[in-house]
Amino acid sequence: MANGGITRWLGPKHVRPFSTLLKGNITSHFSDRYAYTPLDESAKEIRIVTLLPGKSTSVANIYLDTETLDPASNQLPSYEALSYTWGSSKNSKEVLIRDRQEHREPKNLRVTQNLAAALFHLRHEHEPRRFWIDAICVDQQNLHERSSQVQRMGDIYKLADRVVVWLGPEENGSSIAMGLLENLASMIEVDLLTGYMEPSAVAIDEPEWANLRTPLPWTKQEWKAVLNFLFRSWFERIWIQQEIRLGDKSKSVIQCGFEQMQWSALRSTIVCLHCKPKPDDLLSGKFADYELRVKLIMELGDEGLSSNFFQLLHSTKNCKCSDPRDRVYSLLGLSPYFDQKPVPDYKKSVSEVYEEMVLKYERSFSDVNILTTFEMPYQNSCVTACRRGISSLLGYIPILQNYRPQFSMPSWARYLPSADMPELLRHSWAAANSSSWVEHKEAGVLKVAGVHLQETIRITKTFSPISAKYPLRELVPQLYELAKESDVQHGGCTSIDMFCRTLATNGFSDLYYPPATVLPDLENSKILLSTLLGYSHNRPFNEETLDHCRKGFVDMIWTYANSRSFFFTTTGKIGLAPQSTKPGDQIVVFLGCRSPMLLRPVSREKFQLVGEVFFNDACFGQSFLGPIPEGHGYRSCMQYDEAGNALGWVPSIINCSTLERLPDDPRLGPLPPEWKLSMGGSSSQPLFLKADEMTEEGDFSSTYSDPRLTPEALKKRGVAIRYFELV
Repeated sequence: MANGGITRWLGPKHVRPFSTLLKGNITSHFSDRYAYTPLDESAKEIRIVTLLPGKSTSVANIYLDTETLDPASNQLPSYEALSYTWGSSKNSKEVLIRDRQEHREPKNLRVTQNLAAALFHLRHEHEPRRFWIDAICVDQQNLHERSSQVQRMGDIYKLADRVVVWLGPEENGSSIAMGLLENLASMIEVDLLTGYMEPSAVAIDEPEWANLRTPLPWTKQEWKAVLNFLFRSWFERIWIQQEIRLGDKSKSVIQCGFEQMQWSALRSTIVCLHCKPKPDDLLSGKFADYELRVKLIMELGDEGLSSNFFQLLHSTKNCKCSDPRDRVYSLLGLSPYFDQKPVPDYKKSVSEVYEEMVLKYERSFSDVNILTTFEMPYQNSCVTACRRGISSLLGYIPILQNYRPQFSMPSWARYLPSADMPELLRHSWAAANSSSWVEHKEAGVLKVAGVHLQETIRITKTFSPISAKYPLRELVPQLYELAKESDVQHGGCTSIDMFCRTLATNGFSDLYYPPATVLPDLENSKILLSTLLGYSHNRPFNEETLDHCRKGFVDMIWTYANSRSFFFTTTGKIGLAPQSTKPGDQIVVFLGCRSPMLLRPVSREKFQLVGEVFFNDACFGQSFLGPIPEGHGYRSCMQYDEAGNALGWVPSIINCSTLERLPDDPRLGPLPPEWKLSMGGSSSQPLFLKADEMTEEGDFSSTYSDPRLTPEALKKRGVAIRYFELV
């Protein structure tokens, strides 16, 4: 396996490092501040920077022109869009804005050191470059213009010739890291949808590059350079989510100093880094930091997240922003189906912005999955701070602090992101294909329809932190105590099957078709769990297969059980819930919500939202439709279009003997005569067409919500629909 990389050198060979130039006094004699002329919003105007050519030691000179950017036009301006971190406003640097009429003196504009560094490294010596740069192209002192241009940023990055990511000047081995990552990208082919990895054409004789069990052949110093590179501050900035996702990923580039690499190369290598063995000697005690960062970067390449606004909101919980309202506004341009999205307005309070987000999300998507991203804060902040092992990696990365703003929010719109928040549960289909039912009559109160499961929390046991270095040593004693409480060994209320499913939240390859090979399989996980607990079993197993399962199963527990509480209900059943869970909390399933939710009674009809739970008895629509018929089972099946392209995973009922996917859930009964079911096309989800209603375009009226799962239809089936007022 060869080391090295193919990195492009963009700058002159004998240029002083920018860090030394910053210490100098590179200023001009022009003191007049630049004054912005307001943009004409009706003409869809934006400003474009022309970065003029110059020598390395000169102050950056630019033109700042007003141009029309209309997505409907076939005459679009040519420009690159810069994605970068602003950095500290201290010791700002000077940029000269020149007038195209040469007789007028240039005007002065102050920019941050990091932007000044970007202009220094991006500037060509003999030809100009055109950029859109937010700090220069938007009048930051004009609140109305800021709000207006925020709405346009989706189009600005989508219509750019390419996106240029500026990570900062060269330091801490960044050139070495970029070479290693580019070389790795050339050795593997990665399916970004399934995570499947194989050797590339140039590495056909070196299959170990794509072998999930073979470590990468990097030295300790090379690994350290890669880690330093991945922990650049750009990756944790929330606004980059739309900047890099909306740009043309085949053309987008990353630049660090004068070195440059393709964004597509990083997308492939980050999947490889996630799956391959980690450098334990460097990550000892800091595994959580690495996992969080790799996952954060990997999700930047997850196309599916762009259409799932609630998942996007959660996946950016570790991202940084100076204004909590930007946690909503920065992501709006990424969800094309969010057709009633809020309009950015920085005059609104944080609580108003978040409440509006929930209500408009529900109207756009006809579900309340966004509620799964909200969780009641855990009071013991000392425990939560160490729950995920958050610490300073390599000695210079700042610790991610729990964010607890001092403003009042209702529990159903209380988004308080922190590093210790658990991952969203991904293997649940509690509400089947139902549509949500909500009512909002007064500020702070949301009325939601669903089913009360008559399951009340009796006991909770919070998992102690599980580290990466000795996961089994720390995990097994806790599993043993939980198994003893559940009476697993003697066939009590909880079987080894249910215990295993709960610990891994049903994250098994068997629940996917075709099987998701990156996940452990259920049978081997049950053997492993029985072995760890010292129980006898008569199942044959392969030692190598069991070893592979051990890593996957422990990873699933680390991902989903860490930062959650294991609970027992009054009927002896088990599940996983937020750390803030208390005895007396109640399990419900809302219409249009994929996970069961936990509520805390405030009065007879009013409840606070505690958070989502894993409860196997309600994972597959049982609360509304009853148990899955014998001989059938639940799977997430891959849906393909007519050309054979994978569209995504679809929750399905299958015949367990033939593994054939059924076109409809047998528990539902026939559709009303005016409705018909359509599968296929460009969507991975089943589509319900109403034959007696036509759109203005002459198409059948359609919805992704099953008409057999409305509150009225369910009441006719005898389902006890209840209405919960969330406060």
